[in-house]
Amino acid sequence: DRLAEGDTVAKSPMPLSLAKTRIMPRIQPISIFEHLDREQVAHMPYVNETVIVYVIDMPRMTVSITVEQLMQWRITVDDLDLYARENLLRYTPDLKIQLVDSEDGGRAAIFSAHDGYDAARLLLDTLHTRLAPELKGDFYVAAPARDMFVAMSCNPETFVDRLKKKVSRDYRRLPYPITTDLFIVTRDGVAGTMAA
Repeated sequence: DRLAEGDTVAKSPMPLSLAKTRIMPRIQPISIFEHLDREQVAHMPYVNETVIVYVIDMPRMTVSITVEQLMQWRITVDDLDLYARENLLRYTPDLKIQLVDSEDGGRAAIFSAHDGYDAARLLLDTLHTRLAPELKGDFYVAAPARDMFVAMSCNPETFVDRLKKKVSRDYRRLPYPITTDLFIVTRDGVAGTMAA
């Protein structure tokens, strides 16, 4: 039933006025285009060999937004990205953060809503402002899978190395894997560890 419902939603033209408040972002590995046609899926390049794809969040499923839908709505990918980020911010404004202190002086902050958008919260403009005081400045974020978000202090190195090993394990074992690379979050935005 869900497959049939998803097919119907994907094929029927939903007006932008209805879809606009349901548009959400997802971070995906660039390897997603081994299974999907890059020319048909609305997406934006990101860092760490990832892309941002956009979905319409329905009560029991999500439906990918296509380039064809963008043309029907007469909007750009930049417009879509703006709607998605605004909706993500409104989605869970009072998201609970779990802080974990390590014996060696490192600190981690974990979001765990398990709503399909944990990793996507890396895209929040308010992320640095919210977590920098807790993590003593710029910080790393691990997003090994869709339902996993761990921000961590950049020091000490032993702490970061230990968490990187856990991220690699989570990437291999969790559904919807994204990347084992860390993202660097600064006041100016997000960069990838490979680029840095």
